[in-house]
Amino acid sequence: MAKSSYSKVDEYGFERPENFNYESYDAFMSEYMGILTRRAQRWNALERGIFKSPSILKRFIRKGIPIDRRRDVWMRISGADNMKQNSPYTYAYMKKQIHNKSIIETIKIDLPRTFPDNIFFISNETLPDMLFGVLATFAHQNKEVGYCQGLNYIAGLLLLATKDEETSFWLLKTVVDQILPQYYISTMTGLLTDLDVLDDLIYKYEPVVSRHIKAIGMSHYMKF
Repeated sequence: MAKSSYSKVDEYGFERPENFNYESYDAFMSEYMGILTRRAQRWNALERGIFKSPSILKRFIRKGIPIDRRRDVWMRISGADNMKQNSPYTYAYMKKQIHNKSIIETIKIDLPRTFPDNIFFISNETLPDMLFGVLATFAHQNKEVGYCQGLNYIAGLLLLATKDEETSFWLLKTVVDQILPQYYISTMTGLLTDLDVLDDLIYKYEPVVSRHIKAIGMSHYMKF
């Protein structure tokens, strides 16, 4: 078998599994690259006019956002761009307000635990510093949530995808404050509510699965 042209790590720095089939991946990508190229050309042709047509935008997003456009598109469609523009404070200003020693120490403990096998976090000394900046700034400006374990993975993935600290902060803030409200507070009200809705949907549309879950005594979440 010819040697694959693809690395043992993906574009985000995560190592591929030992049983990864490079031959099949090569065959798939040899055809898919043409699709990605045509898709990128369509995005380029429409430029910012794509945001004027929600139906076209939705169709394009469902087919995949080109990697080099994800940062800008995510900021626009998530509402993070509006949040940034309407904020009375800049990210740089909020970052300077970091002072709580307890929050700082807790975040510093979690930094080396965040994707410890990712080559970008291992080789890039600035990436952990950027992650600290995003998490500490968010924790200080959102008093209700503060720093919650698990946010480091969300922020870490945003940094790997956007390669930008400030963008990652505004996207994280939008996710926690607007898209998934009350998921990361101590009572996890938003999360538990959505899990109850999921339970009802499983009961309604997949009754066999619902009965099986109840029969084996397994709950889809732990009640505290």
